[in-house]
Amino acid sequence: MATPHVAGVAALWAEKLKKNGQFNTQELIKCVNNSATTEKLDPDECDVSDVGKGLIRVPQD
Repeated sequence: MATPHVAGVAALWAEKLKKNGQFNTQELIKCVNNSATTEKLDPDECDVSDVGKGLIRVPQD
């Protein structure tokens, strides 16, 4: 179920980048990857190999 969530967040990033005139594939990938965080994940509860880059976040204005 992660795929549809990531696709939705990627669409929101694409929309923001287009609005700012900065859209290109490399920038979109960078924004999605850089928005990910493992900050709120308990390392005792999950293995890094199971969570990839962590939890992605939607763009903030």
